[in-house]
Amino acid sequence: MHRNRLLVVSSLLATTLLASACDSSSGSLISGDIKDLLDPNAQTDTTNDTTEDSSDTSDLTTDNNARVSSDTDVGGTNTLTPIVNSVSSTITIRGADIVLLIQGSNLPDSLQVNLDNDSNACQVSQLLTANSTSNLANTLEAVCTTSAITNRQVFVRSATGIEIQGSPLNFSATNISVDSSGTSNSSSTTNTTADTQPSSNETTTTPTSTSSANQDDEPIAGLSELAQTFINAPDNVSLLDASAGIRLSWDAVASVEGYNIYVSQSPAPQPGASGVTSYTSTQPAIEITDVEVGETYYLAVSAFLNNNESPRSADLMVQVTAAKQSKYGALFEISGTGSSQAETGISTTTASIRSVDQSADGRYTVFLSHSDNLVNKTLRGFDQVFLHDKEDDQITLISQSVSGEPANRHASNPQISDDGSLVVFVSAASNLDRSVLTSGSATQVFMANTQTAAVNLISGSALNRNRAANANSFAPVIDGNGTNVVFSSYADDLTAGSKTQSSHLYRFDSSSRSLTKLATHRDSAPAGATATVQADAISPDGTYLFYQLNIPGTSPSLHRIDLLESVQETLAFDETISLGGAYVHSISNDADTALVSYADSSRTGLYSMTDKSLVKLAGSANTVPKGLSGDGSVAVIWSDEDLQLNNAITPSGDGNHYIVNTKTGYIKESELDIQSISNDGLVLLYTTQSGSEATQLQSIQH
Repeated sequence: MHRNRLLVVSSLLATTLLASACDSSSGSLISGDIKDLLDPNAQTDTTNDTTEDSSDTSDLTTDNNARVSSDTDVGGTNTLTPIVNSVSSTITIRGADIVLLIQGSNLPDSLQVNLDNDSNACQVSQLLTANSTSNLANTLEAVCTTSAITNRQVFVRSATGIEIQGSPLNFSATNISVDSSGTSNSSSTTNTTADTQPSSNETTTTPTSTSSANQDDEPIAGLSELAQTFINAPDNVSLLDASAGIRLSWDAVASVEGYNIYVSQSPAPQPGASGVTSYTSTQPAIEITDVEVGETYYLAVSAFLNNNESPRSADLMVQVTAAKQSKYGALFEISGTGSSQAETGISTTTASIRSVDQSADGRYTVFLSHSDNLVNKTLRGFDQVFLHDKEDDQITLISQSVSGEPANRHASNPQISDDGSLVVFVSAASNLDRSVLTSGSATQVFMANTQTAAVNLISGSALNRNRAANANSFAPVIDGNGTNVVFSSYADDLTAGSKTQSSHLYRFDSSSRSLTKLATHRDSAPAGATATVQADAISPDGTYLFYQLNIPGTSPSLHRIDLLESVQETLAFDETISLGGAYVHSISNDADTALVSYADSSRTGLYSMTDKSLVKLAGSANTVPKGLSGDGSVAVIWSDEDLQLNNAITPSGDGNHYIVNTKTGYIKESELDIQSISNDGLVLLYTTQSGSEATQLQSIQH
């Protein structure tokens, strides 16, 4: 597990008390806000109100054998009886010591403070000095050397050792501040849990005291062990999905081993209680599937480290709904088998279905096939681009001229816009756009309007508007609304200006029908180098582009361009990319998460632009990425190794497709030959085989 340094969240500054203004309405030197943060309700022995009027002090001098009743016992000049009321639940760590703030009335700094019956007394000083002529609340700072800070008692005694009114005080360290500078000026946090006492499932330890008055000691238990006695409760527990199951996430708690999740159909689930089911996750998220649709559940989350557990989060009530239905997620089938009579009498009994892509809502599916029985046209064995509309279950030939003539060369690399209105693809066909002259010897990039059936060349020469580019153009990617298309080309006449006839990236703006060359790290290659650069994926909003670069003599690399700011970032890996290079198969909608694979199929994983790291999903000799949902939470890969993370999978011995919840690590094995996943992560497109070719394309909601 990746471990962060122990983080301590912010809370009340001890020095804030120094700056607190007198609250005249309560007669206290501590403001109302600060008294709330001190949380006197967290103590078990707060028998006296801090604002008790001086006229009532005679009632507080009972039990003189156990309590001080005279100022002569405390050795101070104050003639009023000292009383302690509360100890702050915010504990400041200062080197090897903890700092407690003790609140009460008439508290001179000559008092003795001990934790439990520890013989080593704490160093006491007056933090706020009360007016000597008034019976006002004041606060002492007690600096104590200890190795445990939870479930302790604070004994307050006079200078002669007699316990004073209100002592002992109980406290549990619900908030911690770390002060490495030696002064109480670090930030800490107010507790987000209303009850500062440990919950029934909280496990704490109280190590034997190793107290020492030496101020140069190491910090308490090295601070890493301190987390064994205090762990923050997980915060911001949020529901991600409740369709046929429950998906949760929460804010990560620093330096813990994992999380316990308690589920019940009654409020306040307690560990070990009847009807409570417990789960464990090493990540700040989980997917729970063994729940009933239509039922209501209550969930609470805690963190744990070294057999110690934090308080639980507030309850989250979840009603599991019926399985979410995608509008276009119904099962459908495109059959490429059988025999059909085409216009010229040519028939086929097989069809190869490949290069599947789909619109964001899953309505439109674009794919390649050389079947003659999908539409009533003669394809002459060439791969063509087809579009399937799930709404009317119709198949349309996309790679055709305005007159309906199929492409006279192979088509490849179809990509569809989010709304399904535009499709880009590659072909060397010479009959698709009659307005330009194509030689048929070089591959070009075309854009088809699925509503009007118009097909236009976009890799046209800048030197001659009626002619296609003079070398191969390939690998187009299209953004969500179809405004930006980026592709690679070896042509040197796509834009004006002198260029070497080598691989570069070009962006086509469909709104202005303009073509520009993109500045990439390819431009830093030595003159004459046969460097190759290829676009892999573009974000739906057209802001970010991922591309791969291979410069002879250097390791292949992956990069991301901010197309708006013209800023480039190199993806940093923990090991050198193999000689075959690497590529980005899919990206999340925010372009922060990329599904990356080594070109030699030796590794597939998720790369985070935020963390600059690759989390391996599979790493065998044969691994293929298939798709990533728009939010990055579901990835589909094929691998010939048996994957296992949070849940066990029975080894199959054969390669299989795996559906991975990237937030929880939960893996589901599938025997389906999955080709694509919808943007919402609900619908899978898969093919079935007939002999050596995929002959049917089907959709299923998982």
